[in-house]
Amino acid sequence: MATTTGQVGSGRTTAINIASTLCWVLGILRLLIATPIFLAPFTGDPSSTEGAPWLTLLAIFVLPGVGHIVAGVLLRRRKRAGGVLAIASSILGVFTPPVVGLLGGAAIIILVAIKWRELH
Repeated sequence: MATTTGQVGSGRTTAINIASTLCWVLGILRLLIATPIFLAPFTGDPSSTEGAPWLTLLAIFVLPGVGHIVAGVLLRRRKRAGGVLAIASSILGVFTPPVVGLLGGAAIIILVAIKWRELH
């Protein structure tokens, strides 16, 4: 039940909940994007393993993906570390496709920055 201050019954604001949900969605999307590239060497096609950019893939998709999922959990618990991790993962993940990386990351950064004082 929402009150006049915008807080939900558990004490979390809507902005923190949205940022947490966006973190989960971006993290899962980034991991789903990376999965076919990681599985390519096991398909039996020798051309799929040529020039596999493992470190680039790890830095662009996997680290921000895992970082966003952990940040989503910490933001639900209203931890300031979740805000820091969400912002860092959003900045690190800026190299992913524009809709996923730039817009989602920008939304997370704005929502966390607006409600920073509510994180403990």
